[in-house]
Amino acid sequence: MSKGKAALLAGAFVSIAAAGVVAAVLVRGLGEPGGKNEDAAVQAEACLNGWYAQCLAQELKALATRDPKAALETYQVKAETDTRVREVCHRLFHAIGRGAAKSGSDPWDVFMLGTGECNWGYVHGVVEGYLEGDAASVIARAGALCTPRNDISTKDPYVSSVAGNCTHGTGHALFHANEDPIAAETGCREAFSDPESVLSCIDGVIMEFGNSDAAKAGAHADICARIQRDAKETCYRNIPLTWYHQNNGDHLGVLRQCGEATEDDLIYHCAWGAGNLFTVQQGFDLAAMGTICDALDGTYLRGCYIGASVAAALGVNTAVLTEAEFEAFLARSAKQTWFSELQEEVARAKDGFGPAAN
Repeated sequence: MSKGKAALLAGAFVSIAAAGVVAAVLVRGLGEPGGKNEDAAVQAEACLNGWYAQCLAQELKALATRDPKAALETYQVKAETDTRVREVCHRLFHAIGRGAAKSGSDPWDVFMLGTGECNWGYVHGVVEGYLEGDAASVIARAGALCTPRNDISTKDPYVSSVAGNCTHGTGHALFHANEDPIAAETGCREAFSDPESVLSCIDGVIMEFGNSDAAKAGAHADICARIQRDAKETCYRNIPLTWYHQNNGDHLGVLRQCGEATEDDLIYHCAWGAGNLFTVQQGFDLAAMGTICDALDGTYLRGCYIGASVAAALGVNTAVLTEAEFEAFLARSAKQTWFSELQEEVARAKDGFGPAAN
């Protein structure tokens, strides 16, 4: 790292304040909704105060409880005419999924009504809805819920993706069950046996923890240091959300804390998560993101740009960004030695987001 850029982070990697994560204004928007933060009183107050995303989520969730298909169709109609809907689409699909889980239908019938649009928010919400309960109940039911019925072909790409995203949603549910990320990590290991499902579940845990009141208050700030080694990469990719809250929205403060990872590959994953988060927090302002990333060097620069590019791909997918804006941002790092790595991650991300908005 150059002396000037090193000076920006000076002292950050020697003494990290343990207590001190997407932006406060967007955290309940593009972040993961649900659980205790979604009671009727909170929702009603949000509507009265003009919090559009919260109010629309309440409306769609209530409709999905009666008719999931109608709720999905209502979303599509609104998304065609209001950019705000597309900007908070993951949250809204979460709400529809949680309502659909209460419709009285078989879980896999509910899954098959849905879509992978907006990073599989619908599936995550369905899982949260069906798995509400204490941790022991979630652990006991998760395996069966995430296994397709015998009459549903696993050769269907949508079905296999639902099964994978179901494990991620289980992580959300496990965190809601006890508000303790370490206990929820243990629950993931008890609920699933294959390593991929375990890590997907833990990813859901850390993501949901980052949106919690406990994280904002500084609890479990050392979660990535305590978590088992096989889950550290996913932990460091998600922990910037927690640190963003704890640093009162200070980008530099988040990046300083990435230094606690000490290992270069873990610092990369943390910088990736920070770049991804900041892009959403900046309202997909790619010029602002370029300024943030360009203030970095080495592993931090690589992680910031790749994470930001993956988030920008979501922006294109949801019609918040144009393809031209996206390509112009990618071109900023085209001469970097790791540019092919960036392209590969972006391609994988586009495949994983589900169908693009029309």
